[in-house]
Amino acid sequence: MANYIYAIWFGAKTVELLSLGQIGSDLAFTTDSLSTMYYLTHWEQILQYSTNPGENLRLLKLINLAIEMNSKPFYVTGLKYFRVSLQAGLKILQASFSYFTFLTSMQRRQMSN
Repeated sequence: MANYIYAIWFGAKTVELLSLGQIGSDLAFTTDSLSTMYYLTHWEQILQYSTNPGENLRLLKLINLAIEMNSKPFYVTGLKYFRVSLQAGLKILQASFSYFTFLTSMQRRQMSN
């Protein structure tokens, strides 16, 4: 019974870690592409059809501010030590599998002596 509980717990923690990694990767990708999205909206066509120069200037300032604010992608960080991403989650899983394998081999060696 205990083996099933550990397997379920391990599976839940793996899904949790990979989900957080996927969220971090999606956030970085989306915010990285935001500044490009501003260029692709063809906002300059509004300036051609508008007759109010004050509104045109305000629009240019807002677009400039938005592009500057979104020029760098946002990242979710783990204790300001590493960026949370799917790659980081997979590396954590790889390291934990290696450590688990090491511990089980040491336990078997100790039991055989």
